[in-house]
Amino acid sequence: MIKRHKVKSCCGRSNIILEAPQAIRKHQVSVFEGAGYSAPDSHKQIGIFYVRGNDITATAPYGSKRITIYCNKDCDSKIEEFEKLLLIAVFLSE
Repeated sequence: MIKRHKVKSCCGRSNIILEAPQAIRKHQVSVFEGAGYSAPDSHKQIGIFYVRGNDITATAPYGSKRITIYCNKDCDSKIEEFEKLLLIAVFLSE
């Protein structure tokens, strides 16, 4: 299961931290790219999980279980969609 943590950030906003059951890996980015998210090659090469799409930006270093989510609007439903993709990505790598 994925755990959600809400963290306060600057200017009265808050970010969401998702804690995955397993560490995120470079090859898992392809699941998000297949769902329409963009992932710059430069980030992949330097060891940063970075995907953007559907008004969400997600970042984490490879090897981490915690992914920071930045969202602009209608966040709950979009984060739920992201969580589903994250579960698929995590369990495909087993």
